[in-house]
Amino acid sequence: MNSKAWFFLGLAAVVAGCVSLLQGCDLATLVRVDVPEPVQDAIGVPDSVSYAEAESAWNEWKLFVQINSDRMAAEIEAGRERFELLQSVANTGLEALSENASLFPGGGLLVGVLGGVGGLFIRRPGDKKKAQAERVQAFQHGMTAEHQRLEAVEKAKNVS
Repeated sequence: MNSKAWFFLGLAAVVAGCVSLLQGCDLATLVRVDVPEPVQDAIGVPDSVSYAEAESAWNEWKLFVQINSDRMAAEIEAGRERFELLQSVANTGLEALSENASLFPGGGLLVGVLGGVGGLFIRRPGDKKKAQAERVQAFQHGMTAEHQRLEAVEKAKNVS
């Protein structure tokens, strides 16, 4: 037989063997899919998954987004309900006060003054952090001044 024929027969046998080996492999497990870092943190998957696992990770991500979107919507709705309740209570109180204030002389003026004085005592957002920062700054200033005083005393002792 011709050597070219043996070569092509051998090549065909090698190709057939490779094809049969590849049929036994699951190619979906060999192909990797990169997962973005925020998705990794949210659903707890590694930085890359196989193509076979990618559909499962995608479904888990969609479920995660849907659940947290529903939670956020529920929290916003609960906040709106609390706001409306507080606003209703405040408006009812102001209406009752303003109706009764007109029954005695100077009542309207008294209500305005008391409301303004009461507003002075309401803490604004960030007041607590501001006061804490001022305390820290005062403490640091005091420590610096004491350190300078101790250095001056130490220099005076060394000079004597």
